Amino acid sequence: VVEAMNEAKPDEIQAIFDKEAVGLGLDLTGAYADLSDVDQQAVVAGLCGNNFQSVGDVVERFRALVEELDDSQQTGAQRPSSSTGGSSSWSGGSGSTSVDNDYYDQVTGDQTGPSAPQSFTDMDTAAWAAEAVSYLHGKGIVNGKTETEFAPNDAITREEFLAILVRAFSLSDAEATCDFSDVASDAWYYEAVASGASAGIVTGDGTGAFGVGAPITRQDMAVMVYRTAAVRGQEIAGDAQVSFTDEAEIASYAQEAVSALTSAGILNGVGEGRFAPSDTATRAMAAKMIYELMVQAG
Repeated sequence: VVEAMNEAKPDEIQAIFDKEAVGLGLDLTGAYADLSDVDQQAVVAGLCGNNFQSVGDVVERFRALVEELDDSQQTGAQRPSSSTGGSSSWSGGSGSTSVDNDYYDQVTGDQTGPSAPQSFTDMDTAAWAAEAVSYLHGKGIVNGKTETEFAPNDAITREEFLAILVRAFSLSDAEATCDFSDVASDAWYYEAVASGASAGIVTGDGTGAFGVGAPITRQDMAVMVYRTAAVRGQEIAGDAQVSFTDEAEIASYAQEAVSALTSAGILNGVGEGRFAPSDTATRAMAAKMIYELMVQAG
């Protein structure tokens, strides 16, 4: 069972958990039972990609995740308000967000900097995002792929990024539904995708599908963030005129979002005057954008 959990992909871990939780000795009563459905999904997703060595490691990780999210619920008064309320997270499995496999809880009061020491040993490869990752990790919004590695340069999928976004800004709606052809109703990301679709943050890939499993592009990440700000009634403050040498490559649906977020300092180019709209976004980029939007929200 431990080996199966270590090898499971983000969309496989729930089935393993449902089948093996009792046998592993995981306590599904008490604090876990009191969590919201989304936070329970976050706990399960957080069991993905941990390289467990024993059943005891699984139990310890499970307890830590439950305690973290339970503590976050107890500080609900500190969470930012939103138009729809809710949450989700970024756990850290193969290519996931924790949510990434990515799982989350709400952001609390002071949003000017990290509230917990940086514990990841691989952030030197993306030092520009270290503060953002530390802050979001301290709030339970993102996790690493292991206890010590965040994997900042790994790709992040569309559902993973949306799950973090929904979680970070309390946009989860347990009543929301969606009919994307590739989004199963029992998938860990269903509520996040349904919430995003209901709020108008996502509209799918134009074929009736959401694009599950596909790495999110930089321009699509910008669009989701920009629409999230609009849903929350958050004005994007920026007055600088920004241009990129590859502006012609930015899709028409993303041009406004890219321009506004770049002007506001929430989004940056990739160097040499380029935005690289179709490039795959990384975990570090995702954390940085969400953090910057939170900071601007105040």
